[in-house]
Amino acid sequence: MEQFTVENAGSRTWLVYELDDAVRDSTTQGMITHNRIPGLLPAIFSQADTRKFVKYDISSRVPAQQLLSGMVSRREIMGIFKGITDAMTAAEDYMIAPSSLVYDTARIYTDAQSCSTQMVCLPVCEKTREPVDLLLFFKEILYRSRYAETEDNSYVAKLISHLNGLSRFSAAEFSAFLKNMEKPAESALILMPVQNDFKEKTADPAPVLDVSGANPRLTQKIKMNIPPKKKAASVLAADSSLQDGGEEISWLYLLQHYNRENAARYRAQQERKKAEKTTASAEKEDRAGQTARTPEPEQKTGVQLIPVQGTVFGISGSGNTAVLKPAADHPTARLNPSMLIPQDRWAYLIRNRTNERIPIQGERLCIGKDRELADYCISDNAAVSRVHAAIEKHGEQYFIIDSNSTNHTEVDGRTIPGSIPAEIRSGTRIRIADETFEFVIE
Repeated sequence: MEQFTVENAGSRTWLVYELDDAVRDSTTQGMITHNRIPGLLPAIFSQADTRKFVKYDISSRVPAQQLLSGMVSRREIMGIFKGITDAMTAAEDYMIAPSSLVYDTARIYTDAQSCSTQMVCLPVCEKTREPVDLLLFFKEILYRSRYAETEDNSYVAKLISHLNGLSRFSAAEFSAFLKNMEKPAESALILMPVQNDFKEKTADPAPVLDVSGANPRLTQKIKMNIPPKKKAASVLAADSSLQDGGEEISWLYLLQHYNRENAARYRAQQERKKAEKTTASAEKEDRAGQTARTPEPEQKTGVQLIPVQGTVFGISGSGNTAVLKPAADHPTARLNPSMLIPQDRWAYLIRNRTNERIPIQGERLCIGKDRELADYCISDNAAVSRVHAAIEKHGEQYFIIDSNSTNHTEVDGRTIPGSIPAEIRSGTRIRIADETFEFVIE
């Protein structure tokens, strides 16, 4: 395993690797330090006495491993995969051995907002590095990730099915497949004008529409059967599933055995469950309407709200986020509602400038100025990065991790290196850019 260190220099964050002259590849070193290669992290060469280093600019980027540890979206997965294949393709164009790239999600860096991804290229001899099974590398990322439930995740099954069908990995071929997935699906039918004297004849065979002249890519004739009436697609799918009498299939089974038949069965299964849930909900509402209920006294929950001067917790109109509304002279900050759950010990941050108390519940709290990416948003401070830092809980311990931010993170007056966890305890003073906080457990 390669040994890297992280170095902060002003507004830049560098990933540093010390070179050994015995295995150093000077040709690759010249390529990555004198060219801006797509998909590869910008690199510079430096020397101190007899020690030689190559430094990679990872400012404002986070390890892909950090993104993949949470719920990932299609945009993030596709961005990471596209960045890796772009790096492999560009490396071949610059006569760099693919084995020079570091296939480790902890050393693959992603812009959390744009999802653009770049890799580390080590200028060392090819013989000193072990080969990587690239098919297994991509499939392990897909198998280990957790996917956002609000999206259509059928793209995951398509990726796994494609990788399972390959005997050997080709970066150019996989890159073309990813680009094809991003294109909108083309319609298989071409609408043609109908003559006014057209008359439907029930005794005649189904009409045949010749579209070969309209589109050179279509050389067949499309037979159009026009039934008098059709059921909805979801109803037909549910009916076919019931007629088949097949067992229910899980999402994991679908990923591992993806084909059209299994995909249709899974969709029919989901439609049937949705219909049953809707029917049960309607019946419950009918019963509730028929029975008059006496209002019950309000029950207290195990959640204790910490009183904060000028601060109110509430749910926004969208129902997706809990909004922390400070006094009128401070902008709105938002918190993820999943953090507002009861627990035995309270952990929270005190933002010194506004005296806000930010509860830390669950395993992770992301802090930054991007409302889409941060759990706690600091929208009124331009010095804070989009995804500046994160506080994570491991067992009974808490750690803060700087996301290679521009203006860095300090713990008790000490600047911490990017991507490396630093333990924090009750009373720890934290500085995010020029915002100061106190971490408290009670």
